Amino acid sequence: MDNDNFTQIARRALNILFVSNGQGTSIGIAFGIISHGLIAFLMPTLKTIGGADFNAIKIWHIIAFWVAVFNVKPYLKRNKPDPKVEEAINLVKTQLELGQISKSQAKMMYYELTRNVVESVTVSSKPPERESPQQE
Repeated sequence: MDNDNFTQIARRALNILFVSNGQGTSIGIAFGIISHGLIAFLMPTLKTIGGADFNAIKIWHIIAFWVAVFNVKPYLKRNKPDPKVEEAINLVKTQLELGQISKSQAKMMYYELTRNVVESVTVSSKPPERESPQQE
């Protein structure tokens, strides 16, 4: 893998982390930078520890460690899809496998399901409308 491909993959992964848990990822990066500075400050003392080469640890290693640490809990507590949506997806898959519907019909059903889910999320995420003060 060349550097361009690696950079693209790393950028996508970081974007996903920032979207899914921006606060945890940001704190992880900050902790990584602070830890790197602390290790650099304590390097004379750390060199006395035998068997450990702290010079091999780069800032990217430390940042990756802290980002992972701050993203484990949200990953484990991530929301699972609505069971009704999973049931609908499985129904479409089953009908397609049994030959009861065509691929184009399955695509249409997936489209409708997606539209309904997005519509329900959009409707439920709208803030409640405020009542305007009535003048008497």
